[in-house]
Amino acid sequence: MRKIIFVLLMIISYYSSVNSQWVQQFTGTSANLYDIEFLNRYTGWCVGTGGTCLKTTNGGINWIQMNHPVGTKPLNSVHIVDSNVVYFVGYFETIFKTTNGGTNWVVLKNGPGGQGNSYFGLYFINKDTGWVSGTYEKILKTTNGGVTFDSTYINAGYTYDMYFKDANTGFVSSEGKVFKTTNGGSSWFVSLDLFNTRIFWKISFVDNQYGWIASYNEAVPSVYKTTNVGANWSLICDSAAIDNMIGVHFVNKDTGFIGGMYNKLFKTTDGGYNWAKENTSINNQTFESIEFVNDTVGWICCTGGIILHTTSGGQTITGMPHQSDITAKDYELLQNYPNPFNSQTRIRFEIPKYCEVRIIVFDILGSQKDIVLDGIFQAGKYEINYSPKELSSGVYFYRMEINGEIIKTRKLVLSK
Repeated sequence: MRKIIFVLLMIISYYSSVNSQWVQQFTGTSANLYDIEFLNRYTGWCVGTGGTCLKTTNGGINWIQMNHPVGTKPLNSVHIVDSNVVYFVGYFETIFKTTNGGTNWVVLKNGPGGQGNSYFGLYFINKDTGWVSGTYEKILKTTNGGVTFDSTYINAGYTYDMYFKDANTGFVSSEGKVFKTTNGGSSWFVSLDLFNTRIFWKISFVDNQYGWIASYNEAVPSVYKTTNVGANWSLICDSAAIDNMIGVHFVNKDTGFIGGMYNKLFKTTDGGYNWAKENTSINNQTFESIEFVNDTVGWICCTGGIILHTTSGGQTITGMPHQSDITAKDYELLQNYPNPFNSQTRIRFEIPKYCEVRIIVFDILGSQKDIVLDGIFQAGKYEINYSPKELSSGVYFYRMEINGEIIKTRKLVLSK
């Protein structure tokens, strides 16, 4: 009886934590994981180095290593067509699929290790018609489920992630460019051209109209957005805080995530103009691929064999601040109100231009006690509700840092 109660308490504790934050799921591997995709809330696949190919049928509570026939070559991308048909691509001429959910496998290409093309992205609009991107300036297309592939030349060294709106209109990311096709991949033209100053990995579209892409480079970190299916792209974020971005995923036209190296994961709720840092509680990993099945339920696969899961739409450091339409003239941190306060207080700040903003709470001895805000924001005046959960009654100070530089400090008094 005690064992049953203990197990029930563990389950309750697990689901309670899941509903409040990003929770690490057990994968049974330490391999770097490069791509994750879910068919629905329960069935998903994830791939990575060493031939790692994981499947779950219970939302990631259990991940099972699938014994596919292409050995230990790195796998870069997975695309789910339906509950039965799933395609995979990887290094050294690796393309294979399953037509019964992983019970059996069909090898489409399987070259010797260290030789031939490597493939990084793929997209299928049905079980027969799909495209594959990779090395050597080629895009592959099949209309018969991979029995044969046709290739199209594309003026790019490597091509990475893919998205297709329908059988004609699609996109592929590359080094400094985003390419678009309107004839099913027979030809490709440049939709976004940054002259090889950036590398673009993942690309995300919603409603077949809005798209986002983030750059990997340290020198020119940036996020670009289109609202008209790639006819035009606009620079919406260029802060140094978002360097080395890889994964990008939008849940809808307002809410999205970007992630990259050094444990950097950000969330936006205004279409990508302002970003708040997520609290993931892992150390120095790279967020490779992000996947959500609805507004709140999502997963991220990372280096080191880590998969994170949320059922609450993630967890920002404290919350996204409300922005007014009034332009700020200078950097300003205003006095919180009310002060003293019992459970919640409002903190306002102003910034005259796009920058990284951190607001930190510390005690009278100078020890950091909490992070109110950590993100990248457009110029404007902001207000955020702050509800300290771990602090006891006492006198504290809160400090605003802009791009790592201390701007102003004020005192707050918590009286519980």
